[in-house]
Amino acid sequence: MKYKHIYLSIFVLWLLNDPVTGTDIPGNRSGHADTARIAGQHHALRGIRTGMQQTFRGLNAGAKGTFRGLNAGSKGTLKGLDAGLHGSETGAECATAGIGKAVYDESGMFYRPSRKMEDMETLPFEEKSIDVEKGVTVYAYYFKSRTPRANVFFIHGNSGNVSTCTGMIRTLLSGGYNVYAVDWRGYGKSTGKPGYKGVLKDTEMAFDDFLSSTRNDSLKVIVYGMSLGGQIATKLVSDRQQDVDALILDGSISSAQNLAMDFMPGNFIRNSMKRNSTSFNLEYVAERDIQKIRNIPKLIIHSETDEVVAFYHGEKLYKNARPPKFFWKTKTHHTATLEELASEALQKINRLCPSLN
Repeated sequence: MKYKHIYLSIFVLWLLNDPVTGTDIPGNRSGHADTARIAGQHHALRGIRTGMQQTFRGLNAGAKGTFRGLNAGSKGTLKGLDAGLHGSETGAECATAGIGKAVYDESGMFYRPSRKMEDMETLPFEEKSIDVEKGVTVYAYYFKSRTPRANVFFIHGNSGNVSTCTGMIRTLLSGGYNVYAVDWRGYGKSTGKPGYKGVLKDTEMAFDDFLSSTRNDSLKVIVYGMSLGGQIATKLVSDRQQDVDALILDGSISSAQNLAMDFMPGNFIRNSMKRNSTSFNLEYVAERDIQKIRNIPKLIIHSETDEVVAFYHGEKLYKNARPPKFFWKTKTHHTATLEELASEALQKINRLCPSLN
């Protein structure tokens, strides 16, 4: 039977209905985390209503088919047994159709964009629009430090938008780092709908613009990826090693498959997911792609108390990374390093590239 759509769909409902995994904003000290989190939960609940209604209709139809088949099978005939098995498969497919029609869409599984832009006027920045493809324009923001020592290409996580990361950006600016950050399609002012291929394309296009905007300043380039953005950062650096001087991963996932299994109830479903890696995005997988990065300093930050992305993700990334590499274990909230441990974070980043000192 084809279980991959089933467990992905169940994961979607599990994820959407969980107040922790449904947000990537780390209790943001910028003061807008609660608003963003509540808005995300309301959006999730609206999707669940339709999905659950169709799910139960599908499960009901499937159950009827299953019991009819099993009843025939109980008579001891091969024909009846075959009907029972067919009934079970029909039930599974009906359930998948019910859930999948509403929520089997990885744009709803992993991305929690916010259209609302918070106030960034206290920070110095330039706003840029980039036409990625027909119907998709993404917005990037270039924040400039008064005394720059390096340029940071900043890739945020799955929730909010650039404006909800101002606390993190402020720390980097205070340490002498220019910050270029982009909102993927569907985030902030950016048009379109996020999906794993689209957000990678948005990031690549923004990175090209970033390099074009900074090529005359002779400063080093650091790619900083957090949470879901860490996987994209790893892919970007593995493909563009000649353009990058250092990589920082903060609370990064090791793969979408691992993240899904973390929150899936039941060993049966988790084992099925483990056997079927092709059910997930394989175009970029951080624990695989990081092995391709050579001679670039890597700082992998992960909290032992991370409530969203389990600590083993960071351990796996560090294990697979090639030297030079550094692992910083913290005890912060998810991706809260730059705000909760600002001074220590800047010291770690400064030491990452000897040429920065």
